[in-house]
Formats: sequence, structure tokens, C-alpha cells
Amino acid sequence: LRLLDTLRRANARLAEAKPPAAWARDLGHLLDELIAIRDEDDAGVLKTLRQAVAGFAHGAALARFDAPVEHALVLDHFRRELGASDARAPFLSGGVCFGRMVPMRLIPFQVICLLGMDEEAFPARDPRDPVNRLTQALDTRERRVGDPSRRDADRYLFLQLFVSAGRVLYLSWPGMDPRDNSRREPSALVAELLDASVDCHATGDEAARQALREALVVRHALQPFSPAAFGAAHVGETAVNDATVDNSGGDPRRFSFDARWRDAADTPLAARIEPVFAPAALRLPASIDTSAGTVSIDRLRSTLLRPHAAYLREGLGLRLPEDEPPLDEHEPLGTPDALEHYKLREAVFRAWLQARARPDAQALQRHLLARAQLAPGADGQAAIGALLDEVAPFATLALDADFGNGERRLAVDETIGARVLRGVLDGVHDVGGHDAPRLLRVALRAKGRHGNLVLRHGLDWLVASLLRLPMHELYKDGDDDQPRLVARELVSPEQARAALASLIALHEQALLEPLPFLPKSGHALYIAADEFRGLRDAAQQWCGGDRTNAERSVATQMALRGRDPFVDGDAGSRERFARIAHAVFGAVERGEAFALENLQ
Repeated sequence: LRLLDTLRRANARLAEAKPPAAWARDLGHLLDELIAIRDEDDAGVLKTLRQAVAGFAHGAALARFDAPVEHALVLDHFRRELGASDARAPFLSGGVCFGRMVPMRLIPFQVICLLGMDEEAFPARDPRDPVNRLTQALDTRERRVGDPSRRDADRYLFLQLFVSAGRVLYLSWPGMDPRDNSRREPSALVAELLDASVDCHATGDEAARQALREALVVRHALQPFSPAAFGAAHVGETAVNDATVDNSGGDPRRFSFDARWRDAADTPLAARIEPVFAPAALRLPASIDTSAGTVSIDRLRSTLLRPHAAYLREGLGLRLPEDEPPLDEHEPLGTPDALEHYKLREAVFRAWLQARARPDAQALQRHLLARAQLAPGADGQAAIGALLDEVAPFATLALDADFGNGERRLAVDETIGARVLRGVLDGVHDVGGHDAPRLLRVALRAKGRHGNLVLRHGLDWLVASLLRLPMHELYKDGDDDQPRLVARELVSPEQARAALASLIALHEQALLEPLPFLPKSGHALYIAADEFRGLRDAAQQWCGGDRTNAERSVATQMALRGRDPFVDGDAGSRERFARIAHAVFGAVERGEAFALENLQ
């Protein structure tokens, strides 16, 4: 009752506006009434509160401010003041101290724990700032004594922390990938320390050295319900010596803080297999009117290029992270990345055709700089020069073939079976001296066409065949080859209509079930000399490697979870992948129609 009475009287006093000195007096009295000191922790809390109140009054006195202050402003001030982190490190306050990584050579700690020592986090990487000449010269012979390096500073800091530990140095890093449970490497400094430790204690063969290295590392369980936290071994873990691995194959140094997960950890492995996201027998109900449906060219192209994203977004109504790409918040400084380089090549090629000659480099640079596509200054000039040289063989061939006169777009509205195909074809050129306009498709890629480009151009070729519109394709076969302009022979409108009907049926099927197909991987299989090499190349393209990015996206990982043709080793999905790949590229390359039933 006395506490409630104190709070009632305090509410009445603190509700009105008053000068800072009055606020300090009333808050000090309130602290005396509410807080009773029982131990050192209470004393520390009370000291912090009194210092905050005194600082508020002192700041107002220094500013000679004595006007009444509303309660809301005082409340907001103390919320921010007490919520701010303390930059000071009370290392000698007793107990466990948490702080930033700072040199502690003069502090007698018996145990020092460093957390987050993973490969990407520590030591920090020196920023590749194209404006800062000091950072550009760090890895070259132009570096001078005294040039600051964040990475070297972190390495020296690690050495200082290492010699500061009196008895134990504990290093921790995320050792398992949360997505696929694969091992993740520690910081390079931790790896060097492990190597040095092995050199001090092992002189035998490589197997003994590796066993000792494994014994120095405790690989804790990734989740609290993991069997490894209750004595079981990790997947692929083998006994390294009798001292660290018990009879069950697990490391006895691992432990769990919560025994409630024990029942889940003891569940048999067969009962814990992650279920398939979309079983092969699952089909979504058809939501498309089969009597009068309209399919746009863009939508058909998008579904064939990204079938799993289309299934999740349109079939299941799921929102994907890549549906809303983040806005670019940085100026295009330095060398453009692969995507920006692709856009710049396209812009330079269009400018070349419009000018019907090599564009003026300075004017083109100003144009692209105004569109925030190019870096300013010397970097932009160098990029424009390289782009013009790269695009020159392609543009010269196109101009020699009399392309570039009046590029326009052509509307498409054609009946394909029970569907109506609508859209536009861009890149239609009115060529002087010819009776009909021509369609030009260009692949400015140095390594030639990949599956995405083949599918894009092949789909446009089928539409052009339907309209009897001559089509030329400009591309390179490989790095060392020269560009060539190929006039693609059109198929009959009936054959093009049948092939488009097959692709539209596959597009609609992709919205009802996740198809085991991606265009780049499928094209790698399609052009291979034999099935074995084709599946090997397709798997490399699908999963990625040291020098190639994986075509398999987040949407693919979700839609094909449990029956991925290459990741999960599903033989049925792999056979169906091969059938779909041959059918799709047979349609866009040779105009061959296919039956959807033959792809099951």
C-alpha cells in the first residue's frame, strides 16, 4: 500500500512542467523512496540513475536554461540516455565482462573468449574504394610504410589478445552452415593458430596432424534439438582419438542447455527426414479458363526462364524476396559488375546503331553518367573505351547488313489453339532496299549464348515464323571466335503454332507443379555430345562451382525441396529434367512440337 501511495503522489508531481533543477530534485527524492540498497548490484543501478539525473540538471545549468520542461520531453531524454550503450568497458568490475575487441595487454584476465571469428568477419577486409588511393596500393609495391590497413590492424589486435590471456583463449565461430549443415571455415587467423598448435605437438604423418587438429576443435550442435547435443555424432564425423570421442561416435565435450529437446533428438532418423515440399503426385487445381485464355509473350518467357518462381508466386501465391529487389543506394564507382556490364553493352550497342557509326565517347559517357549507369571521371572513360572496343565487331556486322534504320516494336495478337498469344516484339528494323522489315536478336556475350538467351531468341523466332517476319541472330560461338550474323530459316506458321502451343501448355503446367527444369542447365544437357556428359555439365550449371554461379535459386530450393534432380539425387526428377530440356530446346531451336504427356 505504501508503494502504491508513493506512485500516486509521484504521478501527481511529475505530470506538470517544471524547470530542470526541479525535475532533478523530485526525481532524486523518488529514487530515495523507491530503491533500497541490498547489494552491490542495487548500488550500481542507483548510481547510474543518479548520474543520469544529475547530468540532465548539469547540462541545463551549463546552457543557462531554466524554463519549464514538459514530462514527455524529460521521459524521452531519460529513455535515450539510459538506453544508450556504455562505451566504457568495466573490465575490473568482476564476473563476466562483455566488450568490443580492444587491446588488453595490461588487464590480467585468466580467460578471454572471442566470438564470431568466422572467415568473412575477421580480420576485416580493406575496402576497395576506387577513390581512396591508399587502399588501392595496399596489395601492390606502391604501398609505403605507415599506410593504414584495417586487415593488418586486426591481425595485430588478435596477437595482443592472444598474449593477454592468462590461462584460456576461447575462440568461437559459426562452424556449420544453417542451410545445408556443411562445414564453414574459421578466420584465417584461427586457422593459422591451429596450424601452429599442430606443429608444436605433432610431427608424424598427415593423418596424425589432421587428427590432432580436429581434436583441438569442438563442433557444437547447430540446433538445440540436434542429436549431436546429446551424445550422437555429426553427419560424417569420425573418431579422431579415444579422449574426445566416446563409444557412440560423439564428442563428450558437446552439451545441451535444455533437456526438453532430448525426446526430439532420440527420434529415429527415418522419422526426421524433411518432407518433400511438393510431392510428384501433387497438382494444384487449374485456375485458367481453357476456353478463352490469353497468354502474354512476356509471361510465357518469364515462366520458362524461372519456372519455380512462377510456381511459387502465381500457383501458390507466395511472395519471394527477389520479387522486390533492393534499390541501388550507391553511385556506380569503379568497374561495373556483371549485370551492370550487360546493361552497358546493350546501351552502347543501341547508341551505335542509332548513330550508324562509332558514337562519340564523351557524349556517350555524359549520357550514361546522367542515367547513373557509369562511374564518373577516369573510371568512366576507361569503361566507355573498353565497351566501345568490345561492341565494335557486333555493331559493324549489324550496320553492314543495313540494320539500324527505324527500329520499332511490332504488336502480336495470334490465336494458338485455345489460347490467344499477345504482346510485342521489339528490335524490328525497317531495312532499306528490302520489302519487309526484319527482326534482329543480339547476344553480346563474349562466351556465346547460354540457355537463357537461346530460349529468349528461340521463342521470338517462333513468333517471327508465325508472322513470316525474317529474323537474324548476331552472336559469338566462343571467346576466341568472331561474331557472326545468322539468318535463321523460318518454319511454317503451322509448325510454329504447334510448337508455341506446346510451350504454352508447359507454361500452364509449370503453374500447377514445380517442373525439374532450368534453361541454362537444360541447354548444357541439350548441346552435350552424350547423355553422361550432358548430365554432368547440367549438374555443374545447376549447382555452381568454383568459377560458375549456381543457376539454382532460392525459389528452386523451396519448390524442389526433397526431389531436386541434382542436389537430392532424385532419379525420377533427373530423367524428367532430361525429357523437358530436350523438348523445350527442340521447340525453340528446331520448331518441334511435343506432347505434355511424354514429359511426365
